[in-house]
Amino acid sequence: MQSRKPKFQGQNMSVHPLYKKSMGFSVRAMWQYKCPKCRGKKTALFKKPFQFTKPLDMNDSCSRCGQDFEPEPGYYYGAMFISYILSSFILLPIALVLAFYFEFSNLQMMAVIILLGVLIFFRILRVSRSIWIHAMVKYDPPMKARPKILGRDQ
Repeated sequence: MQSRKPKFQGQNMSVHPLYKKSMGFSVRAMWQYKCPKCRGKKTALFKKPFQFTKPLDMNDSCSRCGQDFEPEPGYYYGAMFISYILSSFILLPIALVLAFYFEFSNLQMMAVIILLGVLIFFRILRVSRSIWIHAMVKYDPPMKARPKILGRDQ
């Protein structure tokens, strides 16, 4: 029995330029808080506009693909560790430069680090949640972005 080849130059579905199901992280999608499943232009993890009283107020699900943004209680517990790592990578080098290059006293250095920490606090919280859900949910492009093989959608 003869096997049928796909219509686009004998390539299989996983390497077709329009269909990149195996495409993992997208730093841009994480930074812009896009849905990890469809990465739609108008879908966002967090509600807008930003409110200081509710910094982590998230949408329940994606309006485009239906991806649940909080699949279970305590889902974002791991994002706390990512937040700690991001804060450390940002603030520790600054503290070391202030202490050893500019010779700030401990009190001056801590004042600068605390001020910077307060300024980036909400952004780090949101980015860490976005990284966490992007690490757990596989990218799945919408059906219309997928090529047709052998006359049917895959």
